[in-house]
Amino acid sequence: MIDTYRPDLWHDFFLVTGGAAAALAGLVFVAVTLHLAAVTGHPGHRHRARTIVASLAEILVASLILLIPSLDHVGAGIALALVAGALLYETLKSTIQIAPVLRRWRRDPVARTIAIRTMVGDASMLMGLGGAVAVLAGYGPGLSFVGADMVVRFGLAIAGAWLLIVAVGDGSPDVPRPR
Repeated sequence: MIDTYRPDLWHDFFLVTGGAAAALAGLVFVAVTLHLAAVTGHPGHRHRARTIVASLAEILVASLILLIPSLDHVGAGIALALVAGALLYETLKSTIQIAPVLRRWRRDPVARTIAIRTMVGDASMLMGLGGAVAVLAGYGPGLSFVGADMVVRFGLAIAGAWLLIVAVGDGSPDVPRPR
C-alpha cells in the first residue's frame, strides 16, 4: 500500500504558516491590550478580536501538530480534528453572541461585511475539518484541504486585524451595537 500521508512534503509550508500565525497573533495581542476598553466594550470588536486570535492559534497549533515527525496519519487526523472542532465551536459561540448585529446585514453595510467574513471563515473551517477527517482516513489530499483552510483564514485574519486596529485606533465604531 502506498503511504499517501506525506507531511514531509508540506514541512516548509507548515513551518512558515505556523511562524507567521504566531507573529500576527502576538501583534494582535499587543493591539488589543493597547485598546482593551475599546475592544471589550464593543460587541463587534470583541467578536473580531476573539475570532482572529482563535483562528491564528488554531493555525499555529495545527502547523505544530503537522511538524511532529513521528506522528502518523491517525494521530495527526485526530489532533487536527480536535483543534478544528474547538475553533469551530469557539467561532460559532462568538457568532451567536453577535447575532443581533448580524441580523441587520441587509440594511447595514458593516454588518453585511461581518456576516460575509464570518460565513467565509466558517466555510473555510469546515473545509479544514473535512481535511482533518481525510487525513485521519488516510486520504491523500487531506493536507491540501487543511492547507487551503489555513491560507483562507490567515488572509481573513490579516484583513480583520487591520480593520480592528483601524477601528479602535481612531475611535470610530465600525460595527453598530445591537439594538
